[in-house]
Amino acid sequence: SQPLTPALPGPPAGGGRGLAGIAERARLLGGAAVARPRGGDWVLDVALPTGSGPDPGSVPRPASGEEAP
Repeated sequence: SQPLTPALPGPPAGGGRGLAGIAERARLLGGAAVARPRGGDWVLDVALPTGSGPDPGSVPRPASGEEAP
């Protein structure tokens, strides 16, 4: 969990895909990710299935020098 601190500036815009990227990666692996406030904190819950998972060749990979989705 991460305390909510509205007085601090947020991260710079652009660059990564943040929580949307985490959720997409979890979905590709058959799981789910949810970010939500709880009390005065932010909580990120990620559930992934156990087992062998998808064939590594079936998971999209970024080209060399590109950022992961």
